[in-house]
Amino acid sequence: MLRIGLCLLGLSLAVAGCGQDPETASRSSDGEARLETFTFFGLGRQSALDEAARDRLGKELGAAAVARRGIVDLGFQRPGWLARYLPDLDRLNRRLNNDFRERVEYDVLTLRYNYPTRSSPAFEKVRLVFDGKTRHPLYFEILANAAGAEILQVLEDKYGPPADRGREGEKVLLWEKHGDRLVVLPRTNRLGRPEYLIGIYFVGRIESLLKDRTEDRGGKTGGGVADAF
Repeated sequence: MLRIGLCLLGLSLAVAGCGQDPETASRSSDGEARLETFTFFGLGRQSALDEAARDRLGKELGAAAVARRGIVDLGFQRPGWLARYLPDLDRLNRRLNNDFRERVEYDVLTLRYNYPTRSSPAFEKVRLVFDGKTRHPLYFEILANAAGAEILQVLEDKYGPPADRGREGEKVLLWEKHGDRLVVLPRTNRLGRPEYLIGIYFVGRIESLLKDRTEDRGGKTGGGVADAF
């Protein structure tokens, strides 16, 4: 089962489609360049979450808890690590959250899978966040168990060696492709077992979400209490 799950991961964390050069830009009907970067179970920045995609995720990960509005926090709910290791993403995160002075909510659709038990036993928790209007993916957060060591090898085989942004013995492994980011944080859990935090950030899509919200508010970037009166 573990091997099957890892094979699926190898297929899902892949660039472009079979037989296609991942560096080649395909073009949509309106002539816009469409560059795929990182994907998870077939969902990448050029995807939109539809019923077929929901069904595919259900087969691989089980039932999802669904939230239809909420905050957008790129920091794995670990305060300070973005500023320490990935300052460009930290700046974007602060813009999204009005520098954390107040709670800012967005029209997002979040799918959360806890302890998937089907064909992907390498994953402990999966959180997939999409733009609520376009259904394009914004960012994915994945917690993998000890199988993550083999996942790292899968990623290196596909994308080459990552940059290590870590300090003082802590690893923060980073791949960048066409502006998007794939980040892996190896760590030890409370029981002393290895686990891996994996983040996929579709930066252009996140910027578009922020731009749309700013335009909807007439150029204002605040939120929370300011919206109540």
